[in-house]
Amino acid sequence: MTRPLRILLVDDHHDGADSLSELLRLLGYTAQAVYGSSAALATVADEQPDVVIADIGMPHLNGYELAARVRALYRQTPLLIALTGYAHAEVREECLKAGFDHFFVKPAEPAEILTVLRQHSERLAQEIPNQSV
Repeated sequence: MTRPLRILLVDDHHDGADSLSELLRLLGYTAQAVYGSSAALATVADEQPDVVIADIGMPHLNGYELAARVRALYRQTPLLIALTGYAHAEVREECLKAGFDHFFVKPAEPAEILTVLRQHSERLAQEIPNQSV
């Protein structure tokens, strides 16, 4: 059993964020794109998404700082996925230290991201108490 996920995509590259959010919507997810970390923090507070997929190399507040702030501010944090053009092992380590749960290098294989989303959806569905009447 799975449950629908609300996904927030954060990238200063509008086309990339819009393309992935459209693909996710076509696959039945609720997906929204924002174009920077400040907008992402406000959206996380207002919308409480289940998943945040974020780029690392953004101006003003990078993806590392975004992940750390989300982890510090919210008791029930969303699943955090880094989706970045930086492929170095050090970047992966920094992402995990900052609070990301998963790390993908652009262009990521959509099937790999979808597998992570499906697994998270299944976990969330198991956490919901049985509400039979």
